[in-house]
Amino acid sequence: MALDGKASSDMIAPLGTGDLQVGASGATAAFYNAIDRGVGVRMVADKGRVIPGRSYESILVDKRLWDSGEIRSMADLRGRPVADYQESSTTSAFLNAGLEKVGLTIADVNRTYITGAQHPAALQNGSVVASVTPEPYGTAAIDQGIAVRLPESDDMYPNQQTSVLLYGERFISEDADAAQRFMVAYLRAARTYSDAVGPDGRLTGPAASQVVPILAQRTGATEDVLRRITVNGVDPDGAMNREGIERDIRFYAAGGWLTNPGVSLDDCIDLGFAQKASAELGPYSPPASR
Repeated sequence: MALDGKASSDMIAPLGTGDLQVGASGATAAFYNAIDRGVGVRMVADKGRVIPGRSYESILVDKRLWDSGEIRSMADLRGRPVADYQESSTTSAFLNAGLEKVGLTIADVNRTYITGAQHPAALQNGSVVASVTPEPYGTAAIDQGIAVRLPESDDMYPNQQTSVLLYGERFISEDADAAQRFMVAYLRAARTYSDAVGPDGRLTGPAASQVVPILAQRTGATEDVLRRITVNGVDPDGAMNREGIERDIRFYAAGGWLTNPGVSLDDCIDLGFAQKASAELGPYSPPASR
């Protein structure tokens, strides 16, 4: 059984008990706290990351405030209400990375926690002046004339590891063969997806005609929207950005959100399945070099 859930809390417990074998989620503080409690779950492959210079996460600003010149940069968010997903998540780390570039931290803004689907309405009714919003909600807000995307969004946090593939420890120990076969299939899919992502960070690559209809069916977004948004990257070998993950851990620790601030990443990762699957499939060749 596999599940792509909305938050770590949706799947960590069933992964630990063996009721769920595979999940996909952001590596949030809740995940590391579960590891500290002894819940048996491991990060096993990349599920999503920011493409350098083409982030699928955005800092959106109320268009009225942008047009008036009141908010034109991250520095202008000091002391203002900003929509985020939750207190300690990868979107929070993304927001903090942008604030640090102008000498601020996440403590310098007033965050409110709502889902991405609610961000456009919150911007429109003025309950927040900005939001940290992934696609496709960012494009939806811009299309509706509600928001403007801050240009610095693309370079705030290059290669951030926004989500990971998770295996339950029981799945690893009790059915390693199935776990390996799943990983081979997963990396095949990751490579097809990578073939669909063009140099502009959108689904304009050679495999887009194959991938876009599947994503439309699974997400409910229209094919038109999917072809216009900037998408997340996925490493075709399943490799994760360890440096980025460790940066997020330091962010969670500094915020006081970890039960064990000294958590070791080595206790949370098992890359053996991805490395073996990558070796079985052979080197990945981007479409332009084939």
